[in-house]
Amino acid sequence: MNETINLNEPSSMDAQSKIGLISGFGPLAGADVLKRILEYSARQYSAFEDHEYPSVVLQSQGFDGFGDSAELSNGFQEALVELATQVTSGGASIIGVACNTAHLYLPEIQASASRAVVVNLIEEVALKAAGIPKRYLLLTSQSTKDEGLHSQRLKQHGVDFCETTIEQQERINEVINAVMQFDLDLAAETLRTVIIDSQPLRIEGLILGCTELPIAYQALAKEIDLPVIDSNQVLAEALTDRYYEN
Repeated sequence: MNETINLNEPSSMDAQSKIGLISGFGPLAGADVLKRILEYSARQYSAFEDHEYPSVVLQSQGFDGFGDSAELSNGFQEALVELATQVTSGGASIIGVACNTAHLYLPEIQASASRAVVVNLIEEVALKAAGIPKRYLLLTSQSTKDEGLHSQRLKQHGVDFCETTIEQQERINEVINAVMQFDLDLAAETLRTVIIDSQPLRIEGLILGCTELPIAYQALAKEIDLPVIDSNQVLAEALTDRYYEN
């Protein structure tokens, strides 16, 4: 007896929850977050077989004019909205943006994502820091700092932190630029100087509030004994947790 298959009905794979990961601002961040999603899935949820790992739609698309300081060029909001629409069309029900600065447009991204849930990375970072009380040094892109994106939310959650000086911020901008150029040795060394210079402030932890900074920090992790709130790891865990909850 032949079985009739209705091609209009969604398959079990189509019905499965998918993570939509938006990247390209710069491009290495998305790859780093994806790697962490897979590692966290294995460690936290015992993923082993291929089908036990999350389904991920990665949309990595560069935007002309988005530079090392994450300046907000004309058309950036429109590009983000379009990318969110694309990953939603690809079946994503949980969306993360691998760029802290892009969260200035979170309401617009959420509005374009239909019924998908967009993870608020800025809120997740603040909650993580609030749960580990320390005096933090907040490191972000120039635009994120200028807009007060992280600082406002950290204050709302009662997190003790200080921000970079003008000179330190210039070096952080250099770190971000070096990561985007794939010069990871230069990025790590420049980041090291900023952390060393902050010692008089009696810093007890770091908040890496730009998705390029965790990539630069990886080479320093074994030599710097400080708690770190890593925005890439925070995003990966938030996306993965929501995936398995569904």
